[in-house]
Amino acid sequence: LPDADSKGSILITDVSGRLIQTIPVSGIQGQEVWDTREVKGGVYFFTLNAGGISKTGKIVVSK
Repeated sequence: LPDADSKGSILITDVSGRLIQTIPVSGIQGQEVWDTREVKGGVYFFTLNAGGISKTGKIVVSK
C-alpha cells in the first residue's frame, strides 16, 4: 500500500466469480497470507483494492 495510513482489501474469488474471502489490509505491508486449508484445489483470483486502485491476479491452489 502507498503509505502507513492506507486501507484496502483483498477479495478472493473462484472461477465462477463467487466471493470466497475478503482480507482487510492496512498500512505498508509487503505481503498477506491466505490460509487455503478450507478451500479446494483449483484456480482463484485476487483483487487488491486500495486508494482508488485495483489490481487483479491469479492464484493456483494445488493439493
